[in-house]
Amino acid sequence: MTTPLLRWKNRYNIPENVYIDLRHALREEISVNSGAMEAFISPEASSNPSEIHARIAYQRPDFIDAARDVENISYQQQPLEPQRNIQRQITVVSQVPHQLNPVSSCFRCRLTKRKCDQRQICALCAKSSIFPNLCIRVQFTENPVFQKWQETKYESMLAWEHLSLWSPPIKAYLRHFEKGPIFGITCSLFQLTSLDPTYLFHKTTKGWASIPTSPYALFDPVQPERLEIYIEQYVDFFLGENGSNEAWLDVILEQAKSYLHEPLIYQTLKLWSAHRLLMKGWGLTEPSLGMPLCHDRNSMLCGTTPAPRVLQNQLDRLLEQFCASQELKCLIQLQRAMFQRKSAQWGVIFIVTILLLHIRERDIWRLLYWVLTNDNKYQWRHPTKATELVSKSVYVSNMLLAYLRLGMKEVPEEFGSVRTLMPPNGPAKDQYNWMHESSVDFSLCRSAFEDNTKPFIPVSAVNFGCS
Repeated sequence: MTTPLLRWKNRYNIPENVYIDLRHALREEISVNSGAMEAFISPEASSNPSEIHARIAYQRPDFIDAARDVENISYQQQPLEPQRNIQRQITVVSQVPHQLNPVSSCFRCRLTKRKCDQRQICALCAKSSIFPNLCIRVQFTENPVFQKWQETKYESMLAWEHLSLWSPPIKAYLRHFEKGPIFGITCSLFQLTSLDPTYLFHKTTKGWASIPTSPYALFDPVQPERLEIYIEQYVDFFLGENGSNEAWLDVILEQAKSYLHEPLIYQTLKLWSAHRLLMKGWGLTEPSLGMPLCHDRNSMLCGTTPAPRVLQNQLDRLLEQFCASQELKCLIQLQRAMFQRKSAQWGVIFIVTILLLHIRERDIWRLLYWVLTNDNKYQWRHPTKATELVSKSVYVSNMLLAYLRLGMKEVPEEFGSVRTLMPPNGPAKDQYNWMHESSVDFSLCRSAFEDNTKPFIPVSAVNFGCS
């Protein structure tokens, strides 16, 4: 019997290795057993597309409903041959934070201003040469990755709003990078009711370690406008550096400098800079607030005077809030630019997409410790599990990659050299090094540089250790 998956392979001349990888991914990612892999849907539902879609609830975000799209090919060509005793394995998840609400028209029809029908794969996409999993009716602006930082319980935990301040306020100055811009705050000592607010965790080559810190907290609230100015100063600082130590990223940033007059580029660079600051952590210049210089060569804090725990949390919370609002702003502007279809804008669109994917790669790197290890020395604080956050990030990144694939005919010529600078290909979980933030670079970006004539294979969350 010719299966739907095999018909898809033959119709689009899918290479054998890609076909095998997809079979494996479908089995591993959405728990399709070997029998159901051959029929893929129950016989009684095979003639009713709406029933198929209603009955099968895919919970793995990294597929962009790729499996559903394979089903769609089956009923467009011919009904499935009945098979007996085949059960579809379905995992019911009561709440899936990354579920997106579909819109009436797929992206390609909206892009070409054509009427889109209501079939799972619209007639225009079915007749064209595009791959089935690119007929998409959800928008990548709907569920941003950094929305996670707006979760009320998590925000409250970092705010430390109920501390009792008792000393006169003093002025302190902080920065993230040596010779970088400086940020002034007013802080005060707070009364200790437990030692928990004073311990700052940091990474070392041997694992998590903690150091006691002085009990200082913000006295005056930080105005968002001041923080944004500080971030903008770091945009200039980062772009003025002599290389980022990542050759491929230097190519992207060098091209971005040519488009600084474009609001979308500059807004994305602000997001990229803010996220870099968030990953680095706040250091003190003067006064030291009773904090010693870190001399531990095995620590990521080596050579810095870290800010006290509560100050770190409170200021990081402000950076996270900025990242959350800035990401949404960038996504809205990016989607608008895609629909405008101005040829001069596609260079901008490509740069912005790569930077957004790169930011998500670095953010995933921060989460992989909790995905890949069982060490509970540093307790996970967010209400959503790390594996779910990574899966969501991969899902919406696949959505963004699919939009880029549909909008651009080919990778802009000026970025051709990036392919030669790509790090070795392999699952991010195998490349991961918890002391090196660049260790999972290109785990998402790589797909943006693929030849558009090849099938669009979404990035799998399994690559990041998510089961």
